[in-house]
Amino acid sequence: DDVTGVNQETVQVSLDGVIVGGCTVSANSVSCAVESLSQGVHNISVTASDNAGNPAVGAAGQFQVDTLAPLVGPIDITVPPGTDSAQIEPNILDPDPASGINQATLQVIVDGNIHGGCLAESGHVSCSLDGLLLGTHGVTITAADHAGNIGTASSSFQVNDTVAPVISASLPVGNILTNSPIVSAGFSDSYPSSGIDTASVTVMMNGSLLSGCLVNSTSVSCNTANLAAGNYQIT
Repeated sequence: DDVTGVNQETVQVSLDGVIVGGCTVSANSVSCAVESLSQGVHNISVTASDNAGNPAVGAAGQFQVDTLAPLVGPIDITVPPGTDSAQIEPNILDPDPASGINQATLQVIVDGNIHGGCLAESGHVSCSLDGLLLGTHGVTITAADHAGNIGTASSSFQVNDTVAPVISASLPVGNILTNSPIVSAGFSDSYPSSGIDTASVTVMMNGSLLSGCLVNSTSVSCNTANLAAGNYQIT
């Protein structure tokens, strides 16, 4: 009031219909400290008169108290057998009173690195991972609501080698003209590969183990000598 001024004694602040005490009033403002408010929406109103007794048009509004962090999890993780990929689908819920999930704050962290390209809508998130190394991987999901409360959850998953090595055709095959052939074979381990366990490589001829074979990560070769004429089965 630029003419008679505000009568500071008439200033009242009401919160949810109850007058708030202990407010600090100046010529053009009022402030009140309140504590232990319940979660949810609160109504506030302010009334005042000038020194001439004219009441001001009351001001009213609402605000919401939301100190509850989003609930993150469970984190559903699917790793198709024999692949280097994974599908991560965490569930995210903002409990009442809900100010809503701030999608811009969503982070999916895999092995310490933020993973981009996730799809998020209506509290559901889906992330596709490819090119994963064998072993254990850690996942952390964080999300904040529009009130700034942050929720987080962590989990882990395993990428295993479940695909057997592939052994190429052994040599020799068919009819041969020597009684001391070199028996050999190649092998490979499909990705994701844990590598060939060379100690596990064995070569059998007619049910008997061949000794003295040379083995590396991709092949095996065995010398033979003075074989009798006849048919031989290599395993």
